[in-house]
Amino acid sequence: MGRNGSLVSGVKKRYSDSSSIFYEGRYDNGNTMPSGLTHHFGVDYNITKKWAAGFAVEKGDLETRNGLTKTSRRAASTSVSYTEKDIKAGGALEYRTEDSNGIERDTWLGRFKFASKLGNEWRITSNLDISRSSNSQGNFYNGDWTEGILGFAYRPIKNDKLNMLFRYNYLEVLPSVGQVDRNGGIPNYKQRFNILSVDAIYDLSRLFSLGAKYGFRYGELQDNRLGTGPWYKSDAHLAILRLDMHMIYQWDMIAEYRRLWAMNETQARDGVLLAIYRNLAQKSSLKLGVGYNFADFSDNLSDPNYRYNGWFVNFVGGI
Repeated sequence: MGRNGSLVSGVKKRYSDSSSIFYEGRYDNGNTMPSGLTHHFGVDYNITKKWAAGFAVEKGDLETRNGLTKTSRRAASTSVSYTEKDIKAGGALEYRTEDSNGIERDTWLGRFKFASKLGNEWRITSNLDISRSSNSQGNFYNGDWTEGILGFAYRPIKNDKLNMLFRYNYLEVLPSVGQVDRNGGIPNYKQRFNILSVDAIYDLSRLFSLGAKYGFRYGELQDNRLGTGPWYKSDAHLAILRLDMHMIYQWDMIAEYRRLWAMNETQARDGVLLAIYRNLAQKSSLKLGVGYNFADFSDNLSDPNYRYNGWFVNFVGGI
């Protein structure tokens, strides 16, 4: 491991009530990351009270500490957003090209989101993230990412002690060979998951809340980067029971029992998670916490790895 650091400075100027420009310079330096200066310039424009748009460009030249790899990076992006009383929507597109010692990588990225109220008791939120990356060395070096989330939140007016969340998550990933796993190996597989989950929490009293979660993953793995091998099942069930204790002075304690049934394993995995959180402000959902996970898996079914045992720090925010 080595030390890495970044220095960021910038300026933003408003020309009118509807438009502004900004500039940001970022200098990276370290032992294990490329060093160099990246320039970021953009324009933000409020078309109407509801519509806004933006455009930005990026230019940077980076170099590894030993000087063996030099990377020239260029990027351009555009965004649009719509905001009304009960509706928020937006999207962004970015094109990025990088040249590292004559090896070129072109990447397209897209991000789209939508959120709205459905009456007084329901909320809907959705987002779609897409990335397509191609390498001049051939398809073996490409990398793709697609993730879509659709969620429904329910809080009945006549029983404000109850909160529920229903969520569907689709994920399809082909990691780039530029990434490495925890053992330094190259991820030579493609994965795709369909995940359904439901969360519920009920306030038993002023001091205690009881929660539960169930999730199911219909997953598949393909042990071939070129997309020609067979798909292997990676299904799983997850169940969680949770008890919250709301203490004085904006402190909360959390205890969870977790159990995971992976269909390709003979035995289920289980464990306990303990954490303590501090509310950062009154009448706010912002919390900062620290805890210990005695299980080796997380509550994120899109990550089938068993490497989550130990201490963690978590920041929680909501709307």
